[in-house]
Parts: sequence; structure tokens; C-alpha cells
Amino acid sequence: MRLFPFVILFLFAGFAFGQNRIVTSNYGNLTIQWDESVQKMVQAENCPTEQPEEIKPEYCKGSRIQLFYSKDRKEAEEMLKSAKSYFPELIVNLDYVSPDYKVKAGYFSSRESAHESLKKAKLRFSSSLIVDETVRCSLID
Repeated sequence: MRLFPFVILFLFAGFAFGQNRIVTSNYGNLTIQWDESVQKMVQAENCPTEQPEEIKPEYCKGSRIQLFYSKDRKEAEEMLKSAKSYFPELIVNLDYVSPDYKVKAGYFSSRESAHESLKKAKLRFSSSLIVDETVRCSLID
């Protein structure tokens, strides 16, 4: 009889500490019972903590300075050479939009950022103005 309390105590301790923590998960009409540690491992695999890299767009809204426009190609090419020497720090190119040739300089993120270059352009090219365009984001100053 003396052993009976000890046997009961050991059986109770075995049941109390020997049980696993079972977690029940429902997915639609599927019920899964699994150990809590397994659930934590699955969640760690399926839920990465790192954020994916933000994809930068190729084209952005921006502004350029239109220095000159004409229907005469030779006149526009002369102005292009003059503009390239006057603005060596900016990209200057000749655009053709039928029937006009346009000499444009710089790639700016906004009209405000183009304003200083416009002041300089007005000294030599009096008809200069800022135009809004869709430009490559990598070219913006």
C-alpha cells in the first residue's frame, strides 16, 4: 500500500509533463493537428521577414528646356552645335516631331529644378521655355 501513492504520483507526472503541445489548424474543410514547434517552423519558412526590393520605374515625369524650334533642319542643327557648346554640363539633343525640329537641353525632375538653367538659356536663346515630358529616370539630374 505504501507504493500506491508513489505510483499514482509518477503516472500523473508522466502525463502532465510528457504531453506535447498540439495545435489545431483549419484550412477550409481540412483540419491539421500538429506540434506547436512544427507550426512555428512552417510559419518561419512561409513568411520571410525581409522586404522585397522596390522596383524603380524606367520612366518618370520630368522637365526639359526647349531652346529652339524650327521647320528648317540646317538651322536647327546649327543651334544644336551652339547649344552644346553653351551647355557642356547638360545633355543637349535635337528632336524631330513632324514638321518641327526642336533643340532641347537637360533632364530635370521638376520645373523648379530646371528654372536656374532656363535663366542661363534665356541669355542666349530668347525663345527658351520649360516643357514637361516623360523622361528616363536614370537621366534625371
